[in-house]
Amino acid sequence: MSSNAWPNYREMTAEQMLAWGLEESEARQADLRVRTAEGLAAAQANAEARRKLIGASRSAAASMVIDANRHARRSL
Repeated sequence: MSSNAWPNYREMTAEQMLAWGLEESEARQADLRVRTAEGLAAAQANAEARRKLIGASRSAAASMVIDANRHARRSL
């Protein structure tokens, strides 16, 4: 699901939150491949833009990413 196709995070089901968190985690890893100060700034700006698309606070977005990663590890 593309970033702009996600509903507001308050309207997401638990499954959608896990899916968004997993997609966001992968996007963050991809963004962090540029290991410079400019790359970090760009990665932070990209993460902020994606979380704002779903109306999530930094804390809510981070929680969704953490929960998705935990769920993925448990499913292995």
